[in-house]
Formats: sequence, C-alpha cells, structure tokens
Amino acid sequence: RLQGDWSSDVCSSDLRRALASDDRERTITRTYHAGFEGASYQGDASNNVGQLYIDHDNTNNRNFYRWASSLSSLQDYDVILRTTLPKDFVRWNTGSGNHLRVSYRSTAASTDDNQLDISVFDTNGSPVSLSGSSATSGLNLASTSWLTEQIEWTGSPTWTAGQDFLITLKLHARNDNQMHIGDLILEYVELPSE
Repeated sequence: RLQGDWSSDVCSSDLRRALASDDRERTITRTYHAGFEGASYQGDASNNVGQLYIDHDNTNNRNFYRWASSLSSLQDYDVILRTTLPKDFVRWNTGSGNHLRVSYRSTAASTDDNQLDISVFDTNGSPVSLSGSSATSGLNLASTSWLTEQIEWTGSPTWTAGQDFLITLKLHARNDNQMHIGDLILEYVELPSE
C-alpha cells in the first residue's frame, strides 16, 4: 500500500468522525456550594437593609446563603457569581435540558415575604433569556422546603470559551423572613484539546 493512499484514507475517516460526533467530548457538571468561589456581594443602593450569612442545614446536610431582614418592606441583596467558561468549552449540555440548577428555600411560602430572582449575563455581558421548571423562569421563587430551579438559556446568547460570564442571585426578605440559596450547578460539554 502506498503512503499517499494510506494518508488519504485516514483523513477521510477522521473527517467523517468529526462531522458525525466526536467521542472525545465529555459532559462536565460543575457544582458551587454556598460561599461560592468567585462570588461578590452587593446591594443596589435601594432597600438593602438586612443580614447575609453562610449557614448549615443539619437536617439536609447542606451549606446555604441566608438573607434576612426585619423591615416591613422587601429588602434585597445580590450574590453575584463571576465564572469562566473553560478553554475547551463547546456548548451547554442539551442532554439533561438543564444548563443551570439552583437550590433554594424560604421561611414563608409567599413571594410577598421572601423570594429569589435569578439572572444570567453571557460572555458579552448581555442579559440571557431564561426558561425553567418554574412558570416564572427564575423570578419570584419561594418555597418552604428545598426546591431546585432548573434553568435553560433561550434566544441567541454568546458563549465564548475562556471568557467570563455572570450569574446574579437576588435574595429578598421582610418581616423577619429569610431567603436561602443552596447549591448552584452548571452543566456543559467540553472537547479536550490535545
């Protein structure tokens, strides 16, 4: 067999494999526990009176952020996670249907007393449209037992490998109620570089 013929066959085979699917791709699940690495904390200069703690739930064996306020009007505070897409990032995982999962709990069932709002900004800094397991798609979340909001991106956000993006978790509380955030989980697909 001639060397030239062999090379041609290999290139053709590799090309077919790359076009169909690449078996080197892997799904990555990245979990952040309360005290998120890379997080910052910020009030928006209006109605931000309260206390933010990191606490532990012994019954459910999890750490969580706890925002509480004793004032009679809703007070809010932001936990902002700045994270970087890896250089081998290909796309968000579509197999599970969940790009982002956030666990949360509140001391009152009513969003009038406590709630969580979630927003995401792509690698260009533009707001991302969200769809989720809740009818409110990441807004006005409240539950007296731990729940997980499952969120997907919609529209055409920009996701550039190696670039940063932001996830903002806005906690609201009033009248000695509390809003809690547990784990935050991202799922994406990588193609390891050689």
